[in-house]
Amino acid sequence: MKVKINKKKDSYEILFTNQIVNGVFDFLYSKYSKVAIITDSKVKKLIGEDLSLRLKQKGLDCSVIAFPHGEVSKNLETAKGIMELMVEKGFDRKSAIVALGGGVTIDLAGFISASFLRGIDYVTIPTTVISMVDSSVGGKISINLDSGRNLIGCFNHPKRVFINTEYIDSLPERHIKNGLFEIIKFGIVKDKKVFEIVEESSKILIEKNFSLFNEIIEKCLEIKADLMNKDLRILSFGHIFGKVIENEKNSLKLHGEAIGKGMFYESKIALELDLLDENDFIRIRDLLEDLGIDLKIDKTMKFEKDVIISLPSKIGSISESKRFCEEELLSLLE
Repeated sequence: MKVKINKKKDSYEILFTNQIVNGVFDFLYSKYSKVAIITDSKVKKLIGEDLSLRLKQKGLDCSVIAFPHGEVSKNLETAKGIMELMVEKGFDRKSAIVALGGGVTIDLAGFISASFLRGIDYVTIPTTVISMVDSSVGGKISINLDSGRNLIGCFNHPKRVFINTEYIDSLPERHIKNGLFEIIKFGIVKDKKVFEIVEESSKILIEKNFSLFNEIIEKCLEIKADLMNKDLRILSFGHIFGKVIENEKNSLKLHGEAIGKGMFYESKIALELDLLDENDFIRIRDLLEDLGIDLKIDKTMKFEKDVIISLPSKIGSISESKRFCEEELLSLLE
């Protein structure tokens, strides 16, 4: 299975394979002098050390550089520490990076790729559902400041993406659901079939059916590949409210969970404006609730400025984007 991202300057392939070692080696060996496998402390033990060993056995000059697991590490200090290690280990402009992990790792590695020696290439090997459908593709890279999440970054596309859905086998149920919320988003905005697969088979997906995940992730990435040369704004559905929820002080929500709650809010607004059919709203609401989204409405949310929200007209289609002020948004949620 393969999905092609066609950009004017940054075209690359997403390969679905359970032969990650061979795929990575074949792509990197003749192109780069040295490879840094950037990963977190958990993924290093689960996958990284074995991947590095097997690549070395095939003749690739590579080493693992790990950072402490968690969102707390997605910052300039961690990036600086990794780049200092890369200098010590002799990485140069002909070197490359392998981003092995979830969204935090891909953001960090992508930021380092764009910054180290003014830019070196990187490839991604996502290991979570949400990173397979979201952060590993599209090139949107960001890291955190003390004052908030994702406040600095850049666009930096990988040279290739390798997906092995068997890597999700070690994920807890919460993280499987976290990825399903992003998949549901693709279904609501563009492909009713994607929504229906989750609606009908959520229990099978939570039990980690690799074949079904291959099918549904491929569909999502085909949608994203198509939209990258058209209008990616519709993929921000759920994100206007979701980002506010995610950035709340002391928030413990994962990214997908915040987007899931955001999709509920934004679907309700579409319903109140008579854009979204009530039956479709009920299906969206019920699926989100079944996967653990709390449907309690919080009217204390704050928006710093007017926002533009892409609103669904039915499952599988966005009707239009509308501009709202904070007062209008909250009044529609009454």
